[in-house]
Amino acid sequence: MRALSHSALPRASQLDEPILHVLKTSPDTLDNDAIDQAVARQLGVPEQALRALHTPGHGTRTEFAYRMAWARTRLRLKGLIERVGSRSWRAVRQSL
Repeated sequence: MRALSHSALPRASQLDEPILHVLKTSPDTLDNDAIDQAVARQLGVPEQALRALHTPGHGTRTEFAYRMAWARTRLRLKGLIERVGSRSWRAVRQSL
């Protein structure tokens, strides 16, 4: 069951463009949950796949949230997005 749910998820590298799109089209900063929900809707990720835990039995973080976190980190390191506060993000002006 775990492998099936995880295989329905986009790879972290496939999340960069959707994250940028969501942040560029938002007039405000967005928190992690809002970004995750918007990207999941945009990509049509199945609900069952969204609930799949990253490490079952060890916490509540989902695999999708884990992959999204790595994608945001990559985009931040490339200078395309920036953190605003502890859990909020916005697109960097030159990436607009």
